[in-house]
Amino acid sequence: MNDSPKRWPSFRRRPAAGVRSLPRLGPAWHIVDWVTAHEFPDPVADRFLAIGPGGVYAVLVFGHGRARVLVAGDVLQSEGRRPGYIAEARRTATEVGRHLSTVVGLPIPVKAVLVLDGSGSITVHGLPRDCLIADVSGLDRLLIAGGARISPETARKLAVAAERPA
Repeated sequence: MNDSPKRWPSFRRRPAAGVRSLPRLGPAWHIVDWVTAHEFPDPVADRFLAIGPGGVYAVLVFGHGRARVLVAGDVLQSEGRRPGYIAEARRTATEVGRHLSTVVGLPIPVKAVLVLDGSGSITVHGLPRDCLIADVSGLDRLLIAGGARISPETARKLAVAAERPA
C-alpha cells in the first residue's frame, strides 16, 4: 500500500475552521495565521497563533478523525504510526518565539499547543513536556486557564508584530 499523504483519507486534510472560532475567549484574544518556514511531512489540519491576556500560543491542529490516539509523554500514536506532531508543535513555538523576539526586540515566550480534532478516543498516559494538549472543545478553557499575563493592548501589539515579516 502506498503511504503517501495524498492517499490518506480526505478528512485528514479538511480545514479545521471550527477550531478557530473561540467565542469564549473574548475580544482581547487575537487569532493570527502562521505559515511555517520548514516542511512537515505529516498532514496538519490547521496552524495558527492565539495571542491574548494568557500569553502567546502556537496552536497546531491534528485531525485524527475516528482513529484512536494514544499520548504517552513525548510520543503520540495514531493508527499504528507515530507522527511527530508534538515535536512539530514545539518547533513551531520556537520559530514563532524567534520571529516575535526579532520583531519586538525582547524575548517573547511562546507555548506550544497540540489540538486533537476528531471523534476517536484519546488515551493519555502522561503529558509531554513543554507542549500543552487539548481537544477542540477544551482549547478555549486551556487558553483562559493561563490567567492574565499580559494586557489586552500588549496582546494586540504582539498580534500586529506576528503578521509583520522579520
